[in-house]
Amino acid sequence: MEYWNRNPWPETARWEEIAAPEERLAAALGDLYEFYEQVEPMLSNVLRDAPTVPLAERSLDSYLAYMDQAAATASAGYGLSADAAAGETAPASHVVERSLFDVAIRHAMAFSTWRSVVRSNGLSTADAIRLMTALVRSAADLDAAV
Repeated sequence: MEYWNRNPWPETARWEEIAAPEERLAAALGDLYEFYEQVEPMLSNVLRDAPTVPLAERSLDSYLAYMDQAAATASAGYGLSADAAAGETAPASHVVERSLFDVAIRHAMAFSTWRSVVRSNGLSTADAIRLMTALVRSAADLDAAV
């Protein structure tokens, strides 16, 4: 846990000051992706070890709680409520039926997504943010059309 005290998650309060939904999401993704670049080795180990190492599991619980709050903050302004914003969270061991928008926001913000699009597929951070913002916009449009 000492590591995470020295390397805190990005502050979501800054995102709340941004009224335009896509600008807010882009700022959130920029902060998260920069953070992921800094903590990639440790976060990779925590995610790998959480099922078998109690200390890693506690770090994972903190990560999941942060991601719920981050998703709620980043999704504000789209006219659709992320399930986290509505308080519809569940323990990681439970499957929650989510809207396309909820899944898109969470996917865009996930460490595994950042690793895939930036590390494995070679996108720049700026292009990864553009791609994920477009994904979330499309999901919001699809959900609004239902």
